[in-house]
This record gives sequence, C-alpha cells and structure tokens, in this order.
Amino acid sequence: MMTPQQAVEMMWKHGPLTGPPPEVLQGQFTPATGYDAQARLLERWVASGEAQGGWKIAMSAPAVRALFKSETPGYGYLLQRGRVESGHTFKTQGMHQPALESELCLIIERPLAGPGVTPAMARAAVGAVAPAFELIERRVDPTKDLGLLIADNVMQFAWVVGAPVRPCPAGLDSGAVRVVIRRNGVVEQEALGKDVIDDIFGSLAWLANALGTRGASLKPGQHVITGTFGKPIPVVKGDRFQTEFSGVGRVEARFE
Repeated sequence: MMTPQQAVEMMWKHGPLTGPPPEVLQGQFTPATGYDAQARLLERWVASGEAQGGWKIAMSAPAVRALFKSETPGYGYLLQRGRVESGHTFKTQGMHQPALESELCLIIERPLAGPGVTPAMARAAVGAVAPAFELIERRVDPTKDLGLLIADNVMQFAWVVGAPVRPCPAGLDSGAVRVVIRRNGVVEQEALGKDVIDDIFGSLAWLANALGTRGASLKPGQHVITGTFGKPIPVVKGDRFQTEFSGVGRVEARFE
C-alpha cells in the first residue's frame, strides 16, 4: 500500500477535476486519511494561485448517509475558479458524468470556529443566504470507496449562486423551504426541506466543529453550500435548469 503522501502526489499529477482518479488509488484511503489528502490538495491549489471560495457540505440527509455507509455528513472545499453567477452556460464537453444539485448557499459574515459551535451560533455567523446549484462530477462511486470520494473533494466541480437575500432572514427554516426544480421548463422534482435535508444551520455547526478538529475554520466572505434538496440530476447537452426556493429565490443554469 502506498503512503498517503504518494497517493496525494499521484492525485495531483493526475490532475484534479480531470476525471476519475487512477484505479490504483482505490482502497488507499479511510475517511480520516481522505480528509488529510483533501487538505493537502487544497494547499496545493492555493499554492498554485487559486483562491478558496468556501466549503461544501455533503451527505446532509439520513438516507444519503445510510447509502454511503457514513455516520456523519461530509465536507469538501470550493475553489473560487468554480464559482459562477445564476444564468451561466456550461460547456458539457469534457465533463465526466455531470449532475446538478439544488442547494442553499450561506454567506459567512463573522468568523466561526469549532469546537463547541451550536446551530444558534452558526446562524448568528451568517450574513446572507442565496439559491444555488452545485455541479458535480461522479468521478468516484460513493457507495464503494468513501475515503477516495472524500480525498477527491466529494465530487465537487463548480457552483452557481443566485441573488443573495441580505441579511439572512431571522426566521429562515430550511425544513419549511419548498423547492421546485425544472428542467427544460418541466417540473423535474419538488420537495419540502424537512423531508430531504438536515437543518442547514445544524449542518453549518457540524462543519465548523469538523473543521476545528483539523485547525481550520469558517472565515468572513466564504460561501457554504449546504447539501442538495433533491436527487442529483444527470446533465446532458441542451439542458436548462431552474430551481425556485420559497422565501429565498431562483437560480438558473444552462448546458451546451
């Protein structure tokens, strides 16, 4: 078995965001060492001149955690290079099994560092909320290799942000948010938050505490996408998506 450093070197040389990691990396990571690798790859990105835009929360529903055989949510990083505004048109050529997820994006206004962060503390640190998409690439089968999935940044590829609501509504309850997802003008999915996702401020508190165990924290200006309100929708050329979050707003994206 290769060392963690050798595995990270191989992932970096292969090229992040260039399709599935080499097969030899399968089974090389536990979830814990996967987070070690993820942090080292983020350091490589930053050292190469890329800016970190924030974080993503994954596995933010009990059913998904059961499917992935994980007792906790998960997280990855967002690079500023992957951030686009609502209405953006993506080129599908070269993408590896892309899919779209409809999420809420929390914009951090005050520093938030674990341990000991509560959902109330997390809510108080948020300055705005926005409708968002996450564009993922299914580079690793999450049901077969959770450690490699984490090391490979939990399928993250890009993120789309709509107009933010500022300040974040004091009574925002993700469980009461109704989501309508349309593909090519036809309703693809509908959901009520409480049926499909954990409370977003509870998830944000979990993220702050998880990062705290590794000496990291949430910083003002960072964006956090908090998990999908529906099943990932495979993307094909010609698709146009629109998702409406009740009380928050609308986000759109196209693919060609």
